[in-house]
Amino acid sequence: MSASQTDQPQTIATIKYQIDDGVRHTSEQAWNRGYTNNPNVKQIPVPYALHDLRAIAFPNGPDWSWSHSAEILKDFGFTAIKFDPKWNKVDNEVQAGDYDDLQTLEETYFPQVKESVHKLTGARHVFITNSVVRRGDAPLKKPANGTGSSAVVNGKDKNSVPDNYKASDETRSTHLASFDNSRPARGAHVDYTPVGARRSIRRWRPDIYKAALEAGIIDAEDKICASANLDAQDKASNDIIDAKYNADGDLGPRYAAYSVWRPMRTVTRDPLAMAPRWSFPQDGALGFLGYESRMLAAPSMGGDFLRELESVVISEADARAYENSGVATGGLESPKWYYLPEQKPDEVIVLKFFDSAALGGGLASGDVGGAPHASPDLGDAAYGPARWSIEVRCIAIW
Repeated sequence: MSASQTDQPQTIATIKYQIDDGVRHTSEQAWNRGYTNNPNVKQIPVPYALHDLRAIAFPNGPDWSWSHSAEILKDFGFTAIKFDPKWNKVDNEVQAGDYDDLQTLEETYFPQVKESVHKLTGARHVFITNSVVRRGDAPLKKPANGTGSSAVVNGKDKNSVPDNYKASDETRSTHLASFDNSRPARGAHVDYTPVGARRSIRRWRPDIYKAALEAGIIDAEDKICASANLDAQDKASNDIIDAKYNADGDLGPRYAAYSVWRPMRTVTRDPLAMAPRWSFPQDGALGFLGYESRMLAAPSMGGDFLRELESVVISEADARAYENSGVATGGLESPKWYYLPEQKPDEVIVLKFFDSAALGGGLASGDVGGAPHASPDLGDAAYGPARWSIEVRCIAIW
């Protein structure tokens, strides 16, 4: 199913790319930035026609299927599914406050997230690692039971530990609630690189590490690295693991990272937009540049660690050429950005951050890797209240 046959441009939106000025941010800087603060970078806005993911994921309207959505995820690196209609209304502040309470989420919402990822991917284990509520308007009051965090996880106090994550909660996810007022991210990025994924399964939580160990993932990666005297948690091991993990058509022990993203009211501005990685030409104007972010981790696993993410970048020369001409060329025009127009609360985007099955170009499985994504500015097409959404992130192990 080709993209050109299944969707039509819906509106023009602005995606921002980081301008690669040659500055490289160090691990020390990442430790000092805090938990959710990204490095300060220069960006350039580029307009794109957005394509309709609904037409691809739900070609038969309400008669959608898990198997079809799974194929879209495999081919594009993102897909859409539908949740129980009970999540279709958040019409008062009390109900809305439930999404700021970790315990309530664990009891009511997270089970459907996990079940959905199981159905969509066939993974044996699904671990919810963290979640975030983004609400651009006036934030809610902090829950009385203290299961959220205010000025801690947002990076303003890098030395503190949020009150919903104690040493006794080593297998509990963390939650960034709406009163932290996390805003939509304009810059195109991917939340995991391969080394970021390898560090995450080794350093985040003991239950994730145990499952990865039992699945043979740790042993497979370590053996590949040992042959070249490398450490799997070092960026230098990227190339050899990419070449050998799924070598000769044999799929290595599989693991992946996903985002399950749902609005709490119809999205009329700042949607989530995704582009298949294959729509970025390898030698084009756009590339990928890794940077590290401090992650809150279980004390028994050694405490906090640095996960690597990556930004979509453009060189200063190409950025200058585009600014002078106003014409996107040299591959800058190539990315195909998708979204769900006026996404409803029961319409859920599942976005792939990383997939070991995609290593080696996905030749052993046909799976694509993590998809670049952003929250673009819709310009004059935007209307209505600020976007309000919940994102739940997870690691899956087969």
